[in-house]
Amino acid sequence: IGPAITPQFSAEKFRAKHNIKGRMVLFLARMSFYKNYRAVARAAPLVWREFPDTTFVFIGPGEWSSRPFFKRQKDPRILNLDKVPVQEKSDALAACDLLCVPSAMESFGGVYCEAWAMGKPVIGGDIPAVRELLQASQGGFAVKIKAMLARPKDVAARIIELLKDDALRTKMGENGRALVQRKFTWEALAAQTEKVYQDVLKRRS
Repeated sequence: IGPAITPQFSAEKFRAKHNIKGRMVLFLARMSFYKNYRAVARAAPLVWREFPDTTFVFIGPGEWSSRPFFKRQKDPRILNLDKVPVQEKSDALAACDLLCVPSAMESFGGVYCEAWAMGKPVIGGDIPAVRELLQASQGGFAVKIKAMLARPKDVAARIIELLKDDALRTKMGENGRALVQRKFTWEALAAQTEKVYQDVLKRRS
């Protein structure tokens, strides 16, 4: 799958709309238990000890368990937007410093490619599909998953490591962008798909 983002986007527009002036960590996924949105939210106080100006933005359709969880979050630096249009999603990806989705289950992980298309580093769960992407790209970190859960302190440690190091964030983001441009643009995917059909036709002939 290729990045489902708009060709035009504005980090400034997103930050102005939501009054975000400091650092921004983005969680972008359905609010399912296995996506570990709770671990990201619970990592926030640990991150705030070093970077109190960090806003944690959560975007994605809510579920029965996620809505009451976010209602209990009273700190304005945790912002839950639920589902948003693709334009606002694209603006959010452009606005963030990093994407953090330490999911315990993924068949591929298209959201990481969306972040990389914007040149942003990612934090994912240490599971086979995501591990393969991260090894191929060198575009971020994986955190341990145990019994479907990521530990908030592990998530916080990786977030802090990236927020501390501008050069590392840039390098990982650009590494990821290079992988997307090489393999996961829609044009590249169309060419790969066509090649499969051509190979099959050659065998038949």
